[in-house]
Parts: sequence; structure tokens; C-alpha cells
Amino acid sequence: MLALVALLLLLPFAILNAVQEQVGQAVIDLLLIIGFGLNGWFHYVRRATPGVVFILMLPSMALGLTLAFGNSPAYGAFWSYPAAICAYFLMSVRWALVTNAAIYGLAVFLFSSHAEPALVVRFAATLLAVSLALVTGARMIEISFSDLNRLATTDPLTGLFNRTMFTELLSDAIKLKDRSNLDSTLLALDLDHFKKVNDRYGHSAGDGVLIALARVIKATLRSNDHVFRMGGEEFFILLSGTTREQAWHVAEKLRLNIRGMEVIPGHTVTASIGIAQLDAGETMDEWIGRADRHLYQAKTRGRDCTVVLTRVVLRDSE
Repeated sequence: MLALVALLLLLPFAILNAVQEQVGQAVIDLLLIIGFGLNGWFHYVRRATPGVVFILMLPSMALGLTLAFGNSPAYGAFWSYPAAICAYFLMSVRWALVTNAAIYGLAVFLFSSHAEPALVVRFAATLLAVSLALVTGARMIEISFSDLNRLATTDPLTGLFNRTMFTELLSDAIKLKDRSNLDSTLLALDLDHFKKVNDRYGHSAGDGVLIALARVIKATLRSNDHVFRMGGEEFFILLSGTTREQAWHVAEKLRLNIRGMEVIPGHTVTASIGIAQLDAGETMDEWIGRADRHLYQAKTRGRDCTVVLTRVVLRDSE
């Protein structure tokens, strides 16, 4: 959207400057149009903007302001405001603040070279007010976006990822498998007889078990592994760069750590786990389905055990 607005606003000025033989200003206008276009394309396709776009645009903005002030103090002053605003649409708040400070210093310096001191003070004050309003608004939007993203992607009780992130991260793992042959393994985990916990001790006690379980899982796993609560007592764990043999050791360590939880006095919490390593060419549904089938086998074989292919670790094998 910003790229389209930049095209509609800057292209007429680029054409006008070219007709008036102001070649430098016309070239800068075109560079800014290209920069906004690249920023929009990268953000839409890759969800991130590479540094080369900033390297292209920031000098162009500085040179554009310099030439604008050289042509007319008023002309340069007018363009200082959109230059400050654009920074917050192109980069993070931190970098936009640094860029805005540079734009502010350059604009006030150039304006002071062509205008009376009283007018310079007014210009500096209004540009500063606009800059402060921009950084305040951008920061509020950033905080709100972060809060909304957290609410949309995490389970409110345990703080673990939810189904939305589950689908997204599994899709990324499949792409990495296809592109780089990077192994990933999925664990399907279900607490045993969890309904009895709620029935006997109450839902608040059940919530306490789930919260404690989330802490144990995160403490057991690596920082690059991901845990998802799918609902109730059902969880999935994505182990990146891990084979089924390596995942089996992780699952057994996790199962024993869960048995060692002391949440409800006199009650031992256990879990059943199914393991499925991603196979080449496998779809997401197929991968999840295998992990679920292995979890079902763990349940039917007495619970409190881990199933990977035909290998089963029962609770009495510890």
C-alpha cells in the first residue's frame, strides 16, 4: 500500500523535475519510488525487508532533502515532514527513531542556512512535535501488535503455542526437509487419566497440573524446540534437527520428568507419547496422523510409555 502511495505521489514530481531539467532531483525521486516498491515487494513476499533497501533509500532521502532546501527553504521544509513519517513505515521503531533524529538534524541545519532565526525555531518546534507524535504512536502500535500476536498464537493458560503456530511451524519444518533435508520429529503427548484429576480434585487442580506440565516440558527441551497445546491435555512437541532415535531419548527423559512432578499430594501424573519423524515427501496431515497413531498405541499398551515405530518403552522398563 505504501509503495502505491509513493508511486502516485512521487512519480508526478519525478516527471516534473525531469521536464524542468532538474536531473538530480528526478533521479532521487525515481530511487525513492524504487525503494518503496522493493520494500513493499519484500514485505509482501518474504515478510521482511533486507538492509539493501534501507541503504538505497536513506541516502536518497538525505540527498533529496538537501537538493530541496537548495532550491527553496519552504520546499525543503514541506518535504521534511513526509520524510520523517515514512521512516516509521519502513523499519522498526528503534531504527526509525535513529533515522528520524538524523532527518530532524539535517532539516533544521539546512533550513537555518536559508531562513530567519525566528522561522527556524518555529520549523524546528513543529518538526519535533511531529516526530514525537510519530514515535509515540508507532510505539503504541508496536505494543498493541505484540499483544495481539501473543493472544493469537499462544494458549492463555500455559503460555505455550496454540494450533495457529502449530500449523505454521510444521509447514516450515516440511519446507526445510524438502529444501535442505533437515530432520524434524514430532511428539504427540497426552496426559493419562486427566479427566479423573478434574473429577476428583477439581478443575483448578487440573489447571495447576497443566501449568506445571508446561514448565517441565520447556525445562526439558532445547530453546529451538517448540511445544503446542492443542486443547485439554493434548500436546505436540516439534524437535528440530532431530531423528527418531534422538527424539526417543528426549521423550523418555520428558516422560520420567513428568512422573516426577509433585503437583497434587499423593497423585502421580503420567503421560503417553507417540513419536513420528518426518519422512521425505510426507504431508503435514500424514505426519501428524502417524504421531497420533503411535500415541494411540501407547495408550492401548498400558499408558505411561513411549511408542516410536514398533519400539515401545513401558513404564516398568525404567
